[in-house]
Amino acid sequence: MTRYKITEWIDSKVWTEPDRTLEQDARWMGFPCTDVLRGYFKSRFGESFVSFRARLRISRAEILMRLDSDATMASIASKCGFNQRQLFEKYFRTFRGITPAEWKKQFERK
Repeated sequence: MTRYKITEWIDSKVWTEPDRTLEQDARWMGFPCTDVLRGYFKSRFGESFVSFRARLRISRAEILMRLDSDATMASIASKCGFNQRQLFEKYFRTFRGITPAEWKKQFERK
C-alpha cells in the first residue's frame, strides 16, 4: 500500500490556507486525484476529507481563541483556513454543538 503523506500534511499546516483546493491537498499528499483522496479518507477515517480538514481547523480555532481572547471571529476563522465566517460558524456548531462565540464565553468563565 502506498504511504500517503497525511501526517506531514497535517504538520505543515497548509490546511490553514483559506483558498486551498482539494486538488492541491490531494497532490501535496501524493494522491493521484481527488477521488482517490476522498475514498481513502472515507474508508480509513470514516468521514470525508472535507470533514476531516474542517475538524483540524476547528481544533486550531479553539487553541487560537484560548491564546487571544480579543481576536475577532473573522480573524480566527481566517487564521484557521475558513474564508467565510459563516462557514466557520457552521462547522464549529456541527462539531462542537455551540457557536464559536458561545464556546469562547464558556472558556472565559473557567
